[in-house]
Amino acid sequence: MISYSNQAYWLFQDRIRPLFDKERRFCVNRVKRYNQASIAEVELLKNEAFINLIHHAYNNVPYYNRVMKKLKLTPNDFKSIDDIKKLPPLTKDIIRENKALLRAKNYRVYKSRRSGGTTGEPIETLLDKRAQVMEVYAHQAGIKIMGRSRKDININLFGGSLGLKRSSILDWVKEKVQNRVFLPAFNLNNDNVEEYITVLQKYKGNVIIGYASALHSLAELVIKKGYHDLKMKMVVSTAEYLPNDWAETISVAFNCPIKSYYGCGEINSLGYQEQGSGDYIIPDEHVHIESLSKNYEDIPKDSLLVTSLFNYAQPLIRYVNGDMGRVASPSKQTYNRSSIKQLLGRTADNFVKNDGSFLSASFAPHLIFKTQLPVSKYQFIQKSINTIEFRYTSNKEIGETGLDQLKVIVQQSLELDELVFIPKNTDDFILSKSGKHRIMISEVNK
Repeated sequence: MISYSNQAYWLFQDRIRPLFDKERRFCVNRVKRYNQASIAEVELLKNEAFINLIHHAYNNVPYYNRVMKKLKLTPNDFKSIDDIKKLPPLTKDIIRENKALLRAKNYRVYKSRRSGGTTGEPIETLLDKRAQVMEVYAHQAGIKIMGRSRKDININLFGGSLGLKRSSILDWVKEKVQNRVFLPAFNLNNDNVEEYITVLQKYKGNVIIGYASALHSLAELVIKKGYHDLKMKMVVSTAEYLPNDWAETISVAFNCPIKSYYGCGEINSLGYQEQGSGDYIIPDEHVHIESLSKNYEDIPKDSLLVTSLFNYAQPLIRYVNGDMGRVASPSKQTYNRSSIKQLLGRTADNFVKNDGSFLSASFAPHLIFKTQLPVSKYQFIQKSINTIEFRYTSNKEIGETGLDQLKVIVQQSLELDELVFIPKNTDDFILSKSGKHRIMISEVNK
């Protein structure tokens, strides 16, 4: 039943809907052109998209008009995407401070979204319909590069309701037609793992996608329970750094290769591994990624700068998304697309639960997203199993109710009888050696 509904869904999205929807037709055709283009043609397509974006930003987006005039630039000063370096990086602080000025005067906002803040600084971004649809089709091209198929059932090991909000009927329908099965990552423990294993047995030969630490915890429990027949097609990790020993454990538990997908909430699809531990192939059809070759003001070297080529509602040009890596030019080995040769990733520890097992560091941004606390930056520091300091910056009063709710959810998720919860509204945060913000720091057993 799921397979037939999935086939019907993509027939509608690929063939029927584009006949009546010019934005969708544009996106479908662009991805097809990229799949067939030479390296030279890819460069021409990317340059064209960038020049169009620059003209639009100058004429319709007050922030970019002001920046270019200050630098004595006009759209005619941009001949190719290499000239993007004439513009300064766009930070999260700039977005927050210039939200109205970054919104295009002539474009309708199709969707807004608030990032969970995996780098510690949640922001709200706006996008138009073409940008949103392009992300979908670029993602489909990316999963094909990974060796995944639309026919695969995806067992998603992510998030959870935290007792705050239940999935809607619409979410349930989407899961069915898009071949997705949801397993709450933050609810997994030794007592209920058999329920997870039952789902995996039902969908053997398909794909598991989830947070690296959640996948590792599940893999360890599967091995501990003595299951050896859970042969999957592939495991895909995302959102967190995947240590080699974790990858080996996961691969053994599920008898399949493990690869990683890279994205960010503000722009989504950014990179796909064809081979485990290999390069991340960038979906150039909708995004341009560069890495800083040297330090720039408060932005460290190797920081990734991401440009959404088709978001005209709120252009993000040279956006500093908080990650670090090194980018290479297109080649035949990377499907004529650019690639991230080395993704240095986010810096974060994992929470330690009462029984000594780990809870993904992605629990932190998920928690902030679900509770919608008005924080501009945050950091959890687990000083001992039952002592957590919560540092945050906020211009609004959160209040005792919000902080108490946060404490209760953390305590329940870590399965603690008692929790010493220390909230601090401050600008003092612990950084990595490279100056990168850390959302989670564990001092347990260190």
